[in-house]
Formats: sequence, C-alpha cells, structure tokens
Amino acid sequence: MLSVAGLLLFGITVAAMLAQIIGRLLFHSAVPRGVTTVFLAILFFGSLNLLAVSIVGEYIAKVFEEVKRRPHFIRRSIIREGEVRPAVLAEDKYEGSV
Repeated sequence: MLSVAGLLLFGITVAAMLAQIIGRLLFHSAVPRGVTTVFLAILFFGSLNLLAVSIVGEYIAKVFEEVKRRPHFIRRSIIREGEVRPAVLAEDKYEGSV
C-alpha cells in the first residue's frame, strides 16, 4: 500500500510541478510565488520518503519469511527407485518411535 501511495503521490507531484512551470511561463503574474514551490517540495520529498519506507518494509517482510525457514513447497508424493510413494508427514515419521 505504501508503494502505491508513494508512486501515486510522486505522480501527482510531478504533474503539479509541470503545471506550475507551464503556468509560470504562460501566465507569469497569475501564478503565486513561493507557496506553491514549498508545497510541491514537501509533496516531492514526502513521496520519496513513502517510497523508501515501502522498499525497506518489503525487504524486511522478505527477510522475515526467509527466517521462518518454511519449505517453498509441500510434496504430495516422492519418486524413489521408479516408484511413486506418498510423502511422509512429520507426525507419521515419529509415531513408530514412541
């Protein structure tokens, strides 16, 4: 969600910057000075912060999933010596040892 919000805010900021530049060139006296530039600078750096936090968050989420050491897939069957056998479940493996 942060990635989408950051990209959306960045796009809005770039569009507003272009509108300000075009407005400044075409209607020099009608465009307010200073306030719009500060507002756009805040939006620009805010969107960059959102993007950076989203990248760090995605990285931490991937590290967290990797640290769990869960298998990437679960096998239903195993082929041994040309014969298809069902995979042994963890609880089935320990029943005989009790």
